[in-house]
Amino acid sequence: MEKVEDLFLKMLIHRKEWDKFLTDLHLNVSNSSEIETIDETVAIFAKNGEVLATGSIAGNVIKYVATCTKGEQSAGELF
Repeated sequence: MEKVEDLFLKMLIHRKEWDKFLTDLHLNVSNSSEIETIDETVAIFAKNGEVLATGSIAGNVIKYVATCTKGEQSAGELF
């Protein structure tokens, strides 16, 4: 079963995992001052620990929403 967890982007291990997931989907968040504005980031993980989806909140704005596309026939198939 998938599980939802908070990612703490100030922790290097979480930040690297998040960066890699977004980069693999061609979303580049290289501006660290932009990341500082994020209040919360969550991810959905598969049983094997792989990130399936992520999203962040900065104030009242939802940012950096992305879903894994590996093995999908069409975009968003997982959900």
